[in-house]
Amino acid sequence: MLQKDIDSAKNADKIIPVFFNADENYAVQKYITIFSMMYNYKGSAEINAYILNSDGFSDKSMALFNSLTERFNKLNVTALKLGDKYENVDIPQEHISTASMYRLEIPRIVEDTLGVDFDKCIYLDCDLVVEGDISELFDLDISGYYIGGVADPMQLLKRFSKHPENIGIPDWKQYINSGVLLINLKEINSAPDVRDNLEKAGFNKDSQFRDQDAINIALYGGIKRLPIKYNAFPIIVSRPEKRYSMLFGKKNLNQAKENPFIVHYIGNLKPWLYPTEYMARRWWKYVKMQDKSIKREYIKPFVKENKLLSFEDTILLAIRGWLRGKGRLFELLNKKNK
Repeated sequence: MLQKDIDSAKNADKIIPVFFNADENYAVQKYITIFSMMYNYKGSAEINAYILNSDGFSDKSMALFNSLTERFNKLNVTALKLGDKYENVDIPQEHISTASMYRLEIPRIVEDTLGVDFDKCIYLDCDLVVEGDISELFDLDISGYYIGGVADPMQLLKRFSKHPENIGIPDWKQYINSGVLLINLKEINSAPDVRDNLEKAGFNKDSQFRDQDAINIALYGGIKRLPIKYNAFPIIVSRPEKRYSMLFGKKNLNQAKENPFIVHYIGNLKPWLYPTEYMARRWWKYVKMQDKSIKREYIKPFVKENKLLSFEDTILLAIRGWLRGKGRLFELLNKKNK
C-alpha cells in the first residue's frame, strides 16, 4: 500500500497530497472525513491521503480505509507509523490526542520519508466534513507564504487577550486555526531553520494549544489568512454577532453559513455525540451514504459506543440547534452543565 502510493507520487504534478492525523479511536471519524472529501471531488488528479499515526491501526481499521480506495478510483490511502515521539507531551484539551502533533512534521515527512517533490499539500483534522471540491482549496495561491489557514475565533474572547504575548508572537493578525491548512512545502523545506523551529515549538510547555500554537509561533510572518468558508465553525457561523463579521468579513461569514466548503466541528460538540447540533446533519449525511456492510461492521458499533446523551440532553440540544439555525444562540445547557 505504501509502495504503491510512493510510486504514484513520483509524478507529483498530477497528485493532490492530503495529510491527516488520527489514532485508532478516531478511525471512523477519519473515514467519514475522507469519504466526504472524495464524494465531492470532481478533479482529474489522484488524491494521496496520508494518515499520520504513532503506532499504526488495527487490521479492521485498515480494512475500513482500504474500502475507500475500492469505492474511489482516484484515491490512494497510506497510513504512516511515526512512533511515540510526542508520548510525553501534555495536551490540555481532553478531546485532542497526541496524534495531533504529527502535522508539525509534514514538511520533513514529505522530503525524508516519502522522498517526493510536492510543492504544497493540504492538512485536515478528522472532526470535519468536506463539502466542496478539494482541488479548489489546493489550487489557492500561497506563493510567498509558509502556510494558509482561517483565523481562529478564540482571539475574540477576553480570556485569551494575552495569548499572543504568552506564546511570544506580536499579535493576533496572522493567528490561524490548525484544523485546515494549506502548506507551502517548497517554502518550508527550503528554510531548514524554519522547519526545525516548527517541530521544536510543539514541545513548548507554555503553549496552551500545542500544535496550533507551534504553527503560529514558528511560521509567524509567513501565514496567509483564508476565507472562513474553507474552515467553517458551526459555533461561529450560527451567531449573527458583529465581532465575527469584523474578523471574517460579513460576506465571507454569510457564505460560510449558506455554502460552507469545509465544516469543522471544533470544541466538544462533535456531531457523533450531539446529532442535533447546528450543522451536525452535514456529518450524518455522509454516514447515511455508507454501504450496509460498513454500517453493520463499523457505524452501528461506533454509534452505540458514543451514544452518551440522555433524553433531556437530546431535547435541549435539538432546541438549541434549531435556534442557532435561525441565527440566534441561547446557552440552554449552561445551568445543567455547571
